[in-house]
Formats: sequence, C-alpha cells, structure tokens
Amino acid sequence: MVRATFQKESVSEELALKMLEAAIGKARELGKEFAIAVVDESGVLKSFIRMDGAPLISVQVAIDKAYTAAGYGLPTHRWYELLVEDRPLAMGVHAIDRLIVFGGG
Repeated sequence: MVRATFQKESVSEELALKMLEAAIGKARELGKEFAIAVVDESGVLKSFIRMDGAPLISVQVAIDKAYTAAGYGLPTHRWYELLVEDRPLAMGVHAIDRLIVFGGG
C-alpha cells in the first residue's frame, strides 16, 4: 500500500517566540542590533523582529539565512566550505534563489 501522507515535526508558535526572545537576549548581551528570523521546517517564516538600529538590508538577509539553514539542513557558514571544495557547485550557486553562503543562519 502506498502512503498518501506523512507527518513532520514543526516549530510551535510558543517555541518560535521563545527562540526569538533568546536571540534578542543574546544580541543585547553582545551589544548588537540584529534582524532575527525563525522559520519552520520548510523554511517558512514563523517569527521575526528587526531590533531598533538593525540595518534595513539585514531584514531580507536574516530571513534568507534562516530559509537556507532549514531548507538544506546545514548552517550557512558550511556553504563556503562546500563551495571551495566543489567548483561546479560554486559556479552554479548564483542560480539557487535565496541561498546565503556566509555564517549566521
């Protein structure tokens, strides 16, 4: 018999808010202002904040970093290592929409 559906785990809204609060606390501890994005297992935005003073461009970068990490199951800083080792991938990476290849996601 073919299974027609499957279940997957996702971040609850309660956990997403706790993650956001923890990240805000860490940013304040560091004395920095960030845009912070939490996504679900599919890379869909679940919670977000742009802290006072965070650069405007950081909004899209934060969302895309979270999307990249969720979508590939890989922290964004690991992409650099992959690109250095795989020249064909490095040449085609520009064609992957929303992919961020530097740390932070």
